[in-house]
Amino acid sequence: MAAQIAGRQILKPRSTLSLTLEEPHDPADFYQCRSGLWVWDGFRFEVVVGAKRIHAGAKFDVSIFELVHVATSFELAKALPANHLFDESAVCALVATMIEKQPSGEIGDLETKGHANLLYTRACCVELLYDPMHRVWRILASRRDNIKWGVGRRVLAPAV
Repeated sequence: MAAQIAGRQILKPRSTLSLTLEEPHDPADFYQCRSGLWVWDGFRFEVVVGAKRIHAGAKFDVSIFELVHVATSFELAKALPANHLFDESAVCALVATMIEKQPSGEIGDLETKGHANLLYTRACCVELLYDPMHRVWRILASRRDNIKWGVGRRVLAPAV
C-alpha cells in the first residue's frame, strides 16, 4: 500500500532487498574522495564520525520507496514506516555495498538517472546521487529541515 499524506499518495513501495556484507566495512577508510566517489565533508562530520566498523556477515533488510508526489522532509517522515531511521554504521555499510553493485551508475536498486536516493538518520538526511556527466557517486548529508523533494527520488528505510 502506498503511503499517503492528506489523502495524496506520497510514496510508492518499489522493492525490498536483503544485503549481507561479504567483507568487513570500515567507514573511515571507505568514505574518502577518489575516482568514482565524491564525499561531502558534511557527510563525514554528520555520519562517518559516529559510524563503527561492521563485521562481514552483517545483514541489512531494506525497503525502497519511490517518491511519486512532491513532499517535504516532514511529510516524508510521516509517510515512511515508524522505524525509517538508520543508525550511522548501517547507513555507511549499506550505501557502500549498494554503490559497489552499481559503480558506474548501472541500473539497479539505487536511482541513477539524476534523482537522489535518500536515507534518514536521527540527525540528518543522507543524499546519494549518481552524476553521469562526471561518472561519480556524490554523497551528502543535510539537516533534517523542511526540504522539499521532487518526484522520482528513492527513499530507503529499514524493512519492517
